[in-house]
Amino acid sequence: PSLIEMLYTLGLALSSDVFARLIHLTFATLLGLATYSAGKRYASSSLGGLAALILVTIPIYSIWASTSYTDLGWAVFEFLGLLALMEWYESNEQRWLALAGLMVGFGMASKYLGIVGVVVIVLLALWHMRKNTWHHIRRSLFVYFGMVILGCLPWYFKNLIWTGNPFFPL
Repeated sequence: PSLIEMLYTLGLALSSDVFARLIHLTFATLLGLATYSAGKRYASSSLGGLAALILVTIPIYSIWASTSYTDLGWAVFEFLGLLALMEWYESNEQRWLALAGLMVGFGMASKYLGIVGVVVIVLLALWHMRKNTWHHIRRSLFVYFGMVILGCLPWYFKNLIWTGNPFFPL
């Protein structure tokens, strides 16, 4: 899957590898802000700040942030998917579950390991819905997996067309 790499091609098309690194730095910034926001929302402002501080002071974080790679973009999508799932827990509004699916779908479109986020979120969602009717569970899973597929389908379809294997090179 090549979602993040395709974002980098915008900069490379302009003959600028610095632009590609700026996109990755943006992902690093978004991950820090999302960490702060989640900490503030679910604990306190000071704990949100501490969580973000711990994240950005991990020694490899600044190195990753200054290069153009896929890991921080993937982490942003997975984390935003988890945050959307938590909002769905509180509100039971399908739009949050749909957003969780889209975010982890983008995670799968960024890196094959994104499948882990899809599985974790569906298991958490099923646990949350364990007392619901079968009709409600089916509808929720349809919404979730529909958005996962929407997020990752272009890249897996491209692999299928070009190589005959949607999971190439695996």
